[in-house]
Amino acid sequence: TRFFDDIIEKHLHNVKQIVLPACGGDFRPYRLSCLQSLTSPSDLTFYLLDVPSVLAYRKKCFTKLEICPKSSCHIVEIGCDLSKDDWTRMLCEAGFAIDQSTLWIAEGFFHYLTENQLQLFFNKIRCLTSSFQSSIAFDLVSTGFQSSIRYAVSGGLFQFALDDEKQVQQIFSQ
Repeated sequence: TRFFDDIIEKHLHNVKQIVLPACGGDFRPYRLSCLQSLTSPSDLTFYLLDVPSVLAYRKKCFTKLEICPKSSCHIVEIGCDLSKDDWTRMLCEAGFAIDQSTLWIAEGFFHYLTENQLQLFFNKIRCLTSSFQSSIAFDLVSTGFQSSIRYAVSGGLFQFALDDEKQVQQIFSQ
């Protein structure tokens, strides 16, 4: 988590949009103190995407805990299934601008997808990213890690793993 927080802080003054696919319980726009350093925080939008039931649970928890954003950045939640729905259309309808610099943070998400679903996801990101100022940060699990937690593999929880940078480059460039 700290690694991704540092990436956000590093890119914060160069992006207008931050997209968190499969955001789960991530509450970065509510907790990051670096957001207070923005000259115009209202110019930054966080797009939080996840299945509707997760977003509803998030909202319930945040309301109960009285969590409020640390800045006036915009927070847009989009209920969708990233492996099935036309989430790119939904994202654009919610105000996402293809011509704006964007930081994509996909933490703890890709290992739930199949290789084909991951390739489709990257292709969709490419279609939404016309700005050379856009970046993506993500994590992947290795096959060694997967085998160390057999219940996740045997239960069908983990679908995908990569072991070296060449494999990542191959998946990302297809």
